[in-house]
Amino acid sequence: MSKNQYGRVRTVGSRDNQYPNGYWDKITYWSSKLNEAIAEKNLRGADSAHRKLDYFIGREWEANPTMQS
Repeated sequence: MSKNQYGRVRTVGSRDNQYPNGYWDKITYWSSKLNEAIAEKNLRGADSAHRKLDYFIGREWEANPTMQS
């Protein structure tokens, strides 16, 4: 650990600690946001949620490359 410019301790290391249960909570959240945007016929919201969902699904694949279905 090291201190930042304000004297606060910050953790230096992998992002894996940030999501110890993987990215499924984020995938679930953005899936619900996508469904809401679709129900409201909100194209901008659907596009945004889709991009976030795509990102977190990609991260989950990277974190668990052996996961196949």
